[in-house]
Amino acid sequence: MDATPPANSPSRRRHERVWFKCQATLHLPGGKTLWGMTRDVSLRGIFLAMAAPPSDVANGATGTLRLTVNTLQKEFPCRVVHVSDQGLGIELNDQGENFGAALTASLLQETQVRLGADVAYTDFIRVAKPGSSGIEGRLNKISISHMEFTFAPASGWNEPKAGDELRLEIIQPRMDPLPVSGVVRTVHKAEKPAEKSCALLFTNLPDRTTEALKKLVQSLHDQRLRNMVTQRTTAIGLNQGGDMPRWTRPDLRQNLERFYGPRS
Repeated sequence: MDATPPANSPSRRRHERVWFKCQATLHLPGGKTLWGMTRDVSLRGIFLAMAAPPSDVANGATGTLRLTVNTLQKEFPCRVVHVSDQGLGIELNDQGENFGAALTASLLQETQVRLGADVAYTDFIRVAKPGSSGIEGRLNKISISHMEFTFAPASGWNEPKAGDELRLEIIQPRMDPLPVSGVVRTVHKAEKPAEKSCALLFTNLPDRTTEALKKLVQSLHDQRLRNMVTQRTTAIGLNQGGDMPRWTRPDLRQNLERFYGPRS
């Protein structure tokens, strides 16, 4: 990682730097581990900002840098090329396209969790009031900042109004309830006449809840991707292969559906 050139001279860096913030852990020989946050990155270098950079790390020290962004973790061999009172300049001993692919994947995940995901009926994810058995709604959309759900006022809900504070639980199959809290943004009629839709803006969520929401959103996107792959692969298998006898097509369909079907 090159030093910053004077203002009146052209940059000598081979790769443009961009601001990119994520958790990073530097593992050095002898078991020494340093934690920090990336501040700016290029395809071959990272500045690791640290509250108190250690004084015993020298230029040229080699190790492994682990980046953690949402649910993505990647490791890259590296060496320290610059030590300052703000952190460490690190050069990645890795093909630039590998690190570029990791950045692209992490940015995609970040976009997904912020924009959120739609929830299908087949996901069976519900919203309930803590301690109120039978008073439930259906989750329609979820992100790390808000969620939307439908409920039937006749089922026991005290109809929320804009500005109300709510404490709810997100209930997923085979998972512990996920407690969330927030402020009601809007309440309006849903598609079904007997139901209403509520948009809740999350407030004061602990870090563990935010991480759980990220995993939930990512799992929904992963499920949609699996469904797309299944449909595409099945269509290709059923519509290609002109030399295949017609009588084998039903067997092929059954085998594909069994292979790509939901696992218990």
